[in-house]
Amino acid sequence: MKKVFYSVFSFLSTLQFFSCSNNKEVRNDRFKWQAAVSVPSGYLADVYTGTLISDNDVAVLNSPTPTGEWGKPTEAMGSAGYLPKRLRVTWVSYFEHKFYHIDTPIDYDKMVHLFNEGFYDLYDEFTKYPPIKSEYNKVVVGFAPGGVVVIWVAGMKKQVEIGRYQAEEITFSKEYIERLSPGPAKNMHNIEYHNNILYNWGVQSQESIEKVKDKPIPYRIWDTYRKEYNWHINFDFPNDEKIIFVRYSFYNGEKDFLLGEVVTDKHPQIPDIFRWSDKLQKNHIPMKINFHYMKEGNRYSCFIGFNEEEIFNAFEKITGGDATAEIEMYISLNHTNTEAKVVLKNKNKEVTLLSNDIKINKWS
Repeated sequence: MKKVFYSVFSFLSTLQFFSCSNNKEVRNDRFKWQAAVSVPSGYLADVYTGTLISDNDVAVLNSPTPTGEWGKPTEAMGSAGYLPKRLRVTWVSYFEHKFYHIDTPIDYDKMVHLFNEGFYDLYDEFTKYPPIKSEYNKVVVGFAPGGVVVIWVAGMKKQVEIGRYQAEEITFSKEYIERLSPGPAKNMHNIEYHNNILYNWGVQSQESIEKVKDKPIPYRIWDTYRKEYNWHINFDFPNDEKIIFVRYSFYNGEKDFLLGEVVTDKHPQIPDIFRWSDKLQKNHIPMKINFHYMKEGNRYSCFIGFNEEEIFNAFEKITGGDATAEIEMYISLNHTNTEAKVVLKNKNKEVTLLSNDIKINKWS
């Protein structure tokens, strides 16, 4: 039985949006939304039976397809009115040859708050058009080995974790399996079918296969991704460059999109929570950072993709295991805007990140 996930479009007026930001929240409880799912690269799963449950409706969960990154949603399906309050699902983890089941309430109030709050986005021609109010439009459910379940709400450039949940491993009797009619449900109990899905039928890329095949499952990694540190970016610009926006993708599946001074100076009504700032804050370890900036009337972009092992080791080294330690991510550009350097610093240490994938481009 397949799952029909549903996602979220909250259509609120600009007036409602700003009243929310002034702590006078005009709360809307009904949205157009779609649902999507996510599985970690290499660790394919399939929904056996499952639903997202709201007060007056049920969203049937469909099976996930490979998405490459933890948290990255599949193509969204379906639509619904009220956001879900409960998740009830059984799924098969092909890599583990195991079934898991979970029946749990989910943080409805947090979802409703985020859907009402929304976020800001920019047109490419941001100098001609003001920032636009954007909405979350997906509820994403992630399934990872060990029975890990994570739920996010997502929009075009923003994704926020709602909660992490734990499923239980379950088994089916031989008699139950034998009574099943031929088809997808019965196939999910067949290990040969599991291996064909994983390795032989082209369901996922060879790169994804090689990443995990014959290797132990890193069961703790999905919780490690959720660890927060006190850190912030400090840009070192040699030519008085100004930030347009900063876009983050984090290993825990979250994403953020924050507007810089080029935009906020022209639009001072934008609330602080949607502005990029060099202030210290709790956040997860970034997988990618992409920022756009202006220099002498020209627009540039800088993409930084981090090496997972290197950046996690660097954060641990710089903090010395102290979760309260303060970290500065120092990003410097050379005078010709052709190279960038990333260094983590605190009062006593610094660690240079050397294995980054960095691309700098001039837009105009």
